[in-house]
Amino acid sequence: MDSPLSDQSWEDISSEYHAFTQFLKTATDADIDASISFHEAQIEKCEKSEEDHLPISEIVERIRLAERAQDILDDAKGINPDATCPSLELNLMQLSYFMYADKKSLESLIVDNPPILLEYRLRSIEPFLSLILQKSKGPVDFYLPSNMQASESTSLHQPCIKAVDGNRTISRNLLEADKARRRDEKCIATSCPEFQVCHILPFSINNATSKLRNARGIFQRMIIPIVPRKDWLAMLALLVPDSKELGTSDKEWNMLSLNPLAHAIWNKAYFALEWIGVDPDTEPDTESDTDSYVNAKLRWHWLANGIPEALGQTYLSEKGVTKGHSGRAVKLGTDHQVMATAIKQGLNSASKVSTNGVSLCRMSNFRPLMTDDVVRIKVKAEDVEKTKLMIELQWLALRMVAFCAAAEVVDELDSEPRYRLQDLSTWWDPSTFC
Repeated sequence: MDSPLSDQSWEDISSEYHAFTQFLKTATDADIDASISFHEAQIEKCEKSEEDHLPISEIVERIRLAERAQDILDDAKGINPDATCPSLELNLMQLSYFMYADKKSLESLIVDNPPILLEYRLRSIEPFLSLILQKSKGPVDFYLPSNMQASESTSLHQPCIKAVDGNRTISRNLLEADKARRRDEKCIATSCPEFQVCHILPFSINNATSKLRNARGIFQRMIIPIVPRKDWLAMLALLVPDSKELGTSDKEWNMLSLNPLAHAIWNKAYFALEWIGVDPDTEPDTESDTDSYVNAKLRWHWLANGIPEALGQTYLSEKGVTKGHSGRAVKLGTDHQVMATAIKQGLNSASKVSTNGVSLCRMSNFRPLMTDDVVRIKVKAEDVEKTKLMIELQWLALRMVAFCAAAEVVDELDSEPRYRLQDLSTWWDPSTFC
């Protein structure tokens, strides 16, 4: 026989019933409709990603790889007697690289490369994060008239190229932005009708010749060791092509629509989107005689921001004057298991419904966006692989940013490597290696 409810339980039930009856007395039809929508909502979920199941043993192996890289660099300090650059001591930004890059690729980076290339690539991580976090000059809030003919829109809204002191810059492609706006029609995450067209990877990566040149060097050093060869070749062709063409990624396949708040916190790595795949249960949606769209599924993920606190002074050096937590050196000569446990606890500290107290809800049912929620987007059938690559690179980069808190000090990050190869302590004659 069930035990009777305690006095406290009856008080709680009575209080809830009183609150409900008061709600019914004052509720409008809109309030009731919203309540019904909330309770009847069927939210599509997807399986947890590999990161959620990342065992401590895997983190231990990655810490050991970072420690091995540090040992190699320490042993090679005396190779270049003319070095002007301080020896590299791995910081939190570089540890984030070891946490999220493909493990086999990391092993190859350490084993198959001379110390100089290992150091130069590790020194390129900070410029890479700076590149990803480059501030936009503002969202694309522009509508082409619905009755405008294609020939008119193409001729009137082509990007404009300007040259100042030999540096060419290109304006935004408003025609491509309008295609994305018409495709999405609302915020992809919240269904909010007030939205902005956002680039998945920043427009400023390749909107000027100087930025394109810098980005190409960073991507070649950063992306090669951490993604499959066919993917990094495709990424280079899309973002920093050999042709040196400007604005190559200012296209519909590199754009999504988000409400202003979602856009702002995406730029701060509060959340990231993980590519799941094209929905096999939906047929291509033909919107015109030429454009065929398919539905793709993304996984919403609120990112942890407590890694620096979890590691603390036990595993990190004192916080410097500049670059905040991200520039703190990592103390690798410690118990790997205990350090991995601290990292795991930091990752597990992420809220399922918010980051830094900021949350978002769906307009259709007022349910909060939660980690593991499915977000559906429309992609041109011919552009699926391009959008997939953009989402995957964003997924890697924003997890690294959140891990090391780089978004908090974006204005202090080096936008390009501070030293030349021959300035590094591990420099040697480049004719001796490929």
